[in-house]
Amino acid sequence: MRKVWSALLVTPPVATSSRFDNLLKDLKADGGPASLIAAMTKFKSNPANTNTKAELLGRLQSEIHRIQRALIASFLHPNAAGAAGYADIAMRRYRDHLQVVSKIKAMRPGGSPAAAAQPGETLDAKMQRYGLRGSGSLLADIGHLDIDAIFVTSVTARVSDANFTPDISLVVETQKPGEAKKTHEYVLNFPYYFQNIGGLSLVRKMAPDFEPATTTLSSIDTLDRLRLEEITAVYVRVGQDPLAGKAPGSHGTTWRPRRIEVEFNGVKVIDVTLQDPFVGPGGTVPLNYPPARPAAGVLAPA
Repeated sequence: MRKVWSALLVTPPVATSSRFDNLLKDLKADGGPASLIAAMTKFKSNPANTNTKAELLGRLQSEIHRIQRALIASFLHPNAAGAAGYADIAMRRYRDHLQVVSKIKAMRPGGSPAAAAQPGETLDAKMQRYGLRGSGSLLADIGHLDIDAIFVTSVTARVSDANFTPDISLVVETQKPGEAKKTHEYVLNFPYYFQNIGGLSLVRKMAPDFEPATTTLSSIDTLDRLRLEEITAVYVRVGQDPLAGKAPGSHGTTWRPRRIEVEFNGVKVIDVTLQDPFVGPGGTVPLNYPPARPAAGVLAPA
């Protein structure tokens, strides 16, 4: 497909040339973008019109940008399927981004009155409610609509159980309109290893995750699965005791968190100080995020 774009760039479009006809034919045969095919067809029927020529060049430029982004997204991936997957994700998000940009521009003074009068929570208010609205242009913040990375900082109290064995996870619940709720669970600690020595079950850790008087920093790659406005709840969950019912040993099962901070894409959205809670296997720590949407007629906090 790229040979078509390269040829159009190297040779200025001449609608009456056989080269142009061949390129248009190749584009149709390859299943090229309908918008570009329509622009080339229109230019062929009226090559003297400067508007049709400008439209063709604009469509061509847009398609070249699309290919460039797909190539960057799939750069150096070890296999073709993985490269195609990354390219598909990048292009879907690029198209979504352009749609959001168009809506924002339409809501500006002088934009479409119909777009500005749409009911419901505005994008600006939504970004504020989720804690991801900066002090600058709204266009600078819309990249946070896709949550790519999450960082969780957990401070464990000195009186918490030592040799803590259950996994601790960050749980994010999401729901799309008209669909069932989904649960995304991200384990925050490195894997634990267990040994039976002299009839005792002992835990071995790569790092002192969630041990007394420690701060645990966990990073999460969401794998392009979290959309900001779909998040309905965020909380921390303690897993089951992997040594329950096994040989006795010196291990802990009760976690006492002091403070939990959560960042989305490097922006802090949750900072909770806890009043000496204790959480055992299967227990949860609510983080009260996202804040409830204000009732109709109530202004969101600035």
